[in-house]
Amino acid sequence: MADTRFIKLRVEPAMRERLAIDFGVRFEEREMPIRWNSSGTGIFRFDAVSEDGTIIAYLSSARNLKPGQRHKLMRDATFMWLTPGVKHRIMAVVEPRVAQALNAELRCGRLPPETEVRIIDLAPKLREEIENFRLTAINEVSGSGR
Repeated sequence: MADTRFIKLRVEPAMRERLAIDFGVRFEEREMPIRWNSSGTGIFRFDAVSEDGTIIAYLSSARNLKPGQRHKLMRDATFMWLTPGVKHRIMAVVEPRVAQALNAELRCGRLPPETEVRIIDLAPKLREEIENFRLTAINEVSGSGR
C-alpha cells in the first residue's frame, strides 16, 4: 500500500530545503494568521513558511492538476494573500506541466497577481522514489496491484 506519509516525510522536507537554499532562510510547515478584510481573523497551516514569516509557499508534488487539486490550490493561494506581512507568495511544484497550468491560471487572473510559480528540482534518487510511489498508488486505485 502506498504510504502517503512519504510525501510529508520525504518530498516536502526536500522542497523546503531547496527553498531554504534559494532564499537563505529556514522553512517549516506552520500555522499563520489570516485576516478577512478588517472584520475577522483566522489561522491557516501552510506547507512552508520562512523563519521570519515573510515568505509562504504551497508545496505540490502532483504530476497533473486534477479538478480537486486545482480547487485546493486556488484556495491555498487565496489564503497566502490573506496573511499579513508576507512579501513572497510561492506555489512550489516539482512538475513543469503543473507549473505551466499554474502560470496559465495566473495569466487568466484566477490566481492572485504576484504569486510566484517555482519549479523545485529534486535529487534524481528522490525523483525515482516519487515515481515508484505514484506507480504503487495508481496500481492500488486501478486494482491491478491485487
